[in-house]
Amino acid sequence: MNRAGCECQSARDNNLQGASMSRVDRWIHAGSEHKAVRVSGLVLLLSFLPFIGIAETVSGETDKVEATLDQEIADTKPEADPNLVVADVPSGEPVDAEYSGIEEILVTAQKRSTNIQETPTAITALSGAQLFDRGIYDIESLATQVPNFQYGETFGIARITIRGIGNQGFTDPSTAFHIDGIYQNNQTAASAMTFYDISQIEVLRGPQGTLWGRNSTAGAINVSTRAPVHELEVFGDLLRGSYEQWFGRGVVNIPIIQDRVALRTAVFFDQRDGYQENLAYPDTTSQNADDADTWGIRPQILFDISDEISLTMRGGYGHQGGVGWASKIQGDYPDPYQFGGPTLVPATPPLTFLPQDLYTFLDPYHSQVGGVDMGPNPTDPRQIRRDARQFQNIDTWDINGTLVWDFYMPGLGDMSFSVVGSYRDEVRAQNFDVDLSDQNMIVSNVTASTRDRVIDAHLRSEGDTSTEWLLGFFMLDADGQLNVDLPGGGGSSNLFVGNGGRVCLNFPVGAPAPQSDCTPWIAIAGIVPVELGESIVLSGARTGGSNDTLSLAGYAHVRQKLFEDKLRVGLGLRYSWDRSQATRYSDMVTVSGPVVFDLGPPLGYIPLFPDTDENMDGIPDNCIQLGTRTDSEESWDGITGDLKIEFQPDEDHMGYVSVSHGYKPGYVNGNALATGCPADLSTITGLGNAEEETLWAYEIGSKNRFLDNTVQANITGFIYQYDNLQVASQFDNTGYIQNAPRA
Repeated sequence: MNRAGCECQSARDNNLQGASMSRVDRWIHAGSEHKAVRVSGLVLLLSFLPFIGIAETVSGETDKVEATLDQEIADTKPEADPNLVVADVPSGEPVDAEYSGIEEILVTAQKRSTNIQETPTAITALSGAQLFDRGIYDIESLATQVPNFQYGETFGIARITIRGIGNQGFTDPSTAFHIDGIYQNNQTAASAMTFYDISQIEVLRGPQGTLWGRNSTAGAINVSTRAPVHELEVFGDLLRGSYEQWFGRGVVNIPIIQDRVALRTAVFFDQRDGYQENLAYPDTTSQNADDADTWGIRPQILFDISDEISLTMRGGYGHQGGVGWASKIQGDYPDPYQFGGPTLVPATPPLTFLPQDLYTFLDPYHSQVGGVDMGPNPTDPRQIRRDARQFQNIDTWDINGTLVWDFYMPGLGDMSFSVVGSYRDEVRAQNFDVDLSDQNMIVSNVTASTRDRVIDAHLRSEGDTSTEWLLGFFMLDADGQLNVDLPGGGGSSNLFVGNGGRVCLNFPVGAPAPQSDCTPWIAIAGIVPVELGESIVLSGARTGGSNDTLSLAGYAHVRQKLFEDKLRVGLGLRYSWDRSQATRYSDMVTVSGPVVFDLGPPLGYIPLFPDTDENMDGIPDNCIQLGTRTDSEESWDGITGDLKIEFQPDEDHMGYVSVSHGYKPGYVNGNALATGCPADLSTITGLGNAEEETLWAYEIGSKNRFLDNTVQANITGFIYQYDNLQVASQFDNTGYIQNAPRA
């Protein structure tokens, strides 16, 4: 698959006013007046004239050109973070206090502090003050400020897309997400994070595989929190909003030992009713979806052991509650909502205890002739109609540390060694209304847990030298478990296969019978549940499993300055090795409608020993599967890198070209959720695992300042060429991941 585009960014000094402005916005905050200036299209076009040849060249090679304008306002002095693991100078600080015009911003895209206008990468950087002023408090609102950046969620999992490249199904993300230099393996880390006490956020577009590593074919997001400082700070805010919202943040920074030890703790909470009204519960707002019920705390302690060595330890806890995400069917419901199969619908409790009569009475939604009358679907996009009581409870704990050691080595000069280590644990329980209606059909109960351990260490050169170099090592060790129950409506345990393969009816009225097995016909009063693996719910499904991941990488980067720093050549290489071990079970599977046994002889006996290996006669569109397990293991490796050539004739203009190679590990299809028949996971595994995904990216860009450093204009063109693009597919109602035949 080839993809191309063009990105533009511009900024204008807020002190410059005149006819070129299209609009000036003013607001008051903390007693000072600020102005947000948007540069007119005429000024932007004039500023791009020297580079139109570049833009035309890139556009001429592609069928599709994407143009996005991001007017980044430099009116607020960016925040400092003196403890960034990759920065010697506080990231985001103006380089010169006496500087006039647009302030220079330092970023850490190359794991060292560099001027954003001298960094050969498409970057959007926002300070903590800019996040507050623009009302950016999470990844979703950040997406409105970054070119070629889109955000969405599926079941609470972040779906980040940069330059049209994201992830499908249950594949790994294509955008690497880092907090304080630590890779976040769990895809909920981005969706769960609320921006509070933030120093700076950088969004890097394009493959970042050399330095930022795993799963960064689309780009990388680097979030830097404020580090402890050696002075007393106490501040916070409390906001009241619509939908009964209360939002608060607070920070306490305490110096413990002068210039040596400091403690900083930040907290936040956000409570709000849901934006989507649930018409199935007209008397309460507790089931309105897309709500907020979150809070978190992040303590940090800084040890400046000496002038050369510092250690920062961080902890954190976060909770997400409430109803959670919301989805709805666009347009009308299917009418009728057809599951298929059954023939009888008794209006009253059956007078005789024939198996079919009992089942259709206990599970009328699945048994109604011709399907279910769904009624009207709300036309208002902010209204839903769901009967299941949806909820989410997601708890996250983490502890991490950063050690920085600056030293001098004879013959090699100044150097800096940095290492970060992290442990993160997440537990979640969620309940979803899968059928998205007010009919009692299918509810998804999800429980999951993940544990991630990360180490990233690097040694780099320091000082103003003609050669910059960096050597690094990365390790990720992660494991997780997932369980998904999909009970049907009208009770989820009406029919099941008991011990010995007998088909039993669990009649949920009256006291359970004492026996642990069922009779050859039916147990009218119910039975005692049997152990998992020995029973199967025919009106629902249960699937899940575990996954263990080990990722190792070594990387190196060198940047040579030539011709008095007017020409710079950078080369990076990374070797990655990834292993995935997956175990998947599917104990209970049925699909596409109710289970109705063939009554057979006139007496109506249920079969004593039904065949559990394939579809049974008299059970239309259904299958039974007992205790299926599959184990899969696969490993991949790859060499990635980048070559960048920069030309900077003066301090106001810089152009660059780059070639980058990205890599994304393969996918073990043992992770696929079985949602239909045949549910034999060996069949799914037999389809083969997805191979690693690779990307060649070609980029050309220019970064410029004009009019005495009061106007900034940046432009970037890119072409992508993918191999083995990972895409979500379906085989007999079972989702799995495969590589596109041509991409």
